[in-house]
Amino acid sequence: MGNDGIRKTDFIPCVVWRKQAENLNKYIPKGALIAVEGSIRVSSFDDNITGQKKFSTEINCDSVQFLDSKKDNQNFKNTNSMDFDYDRNNKEDENYNDKQDFDINIEKDDDLIF
Repeated sequence: MGNDGIRKTDFIPCVVWRKQAENLNKYIPKGALIAVEGSIRVSSFDDNITGQKKFSTEINCDSVQFLDSKKDNQNFKNTNSMDFDYDRNNKEDENYNDKQDFDINIEKDDDLIF
């Protein structure tokens, strides 16, 4: 929490490839609650303007799970899907092992434990 007592939110970039990215774009609207599982990648680079070394963090997602309830999903009905642009010639894409397709599992509201 910050000094003002308000929780701070960190938005961490997530990298998703192939069929999983297509399904996210098609079924998961911007702002939806999701859970991701994967590996954290930290990169460093030199800022040409300040000359300082800077770091970036991203998650290379192995799986993505939709967490919003059906009721919450109705709020997103008129929202456009996110655009996932990626470069097919990216070296990371060549090394990606696409083991399985992404399945959307939306549980019934009465099946949730909370």
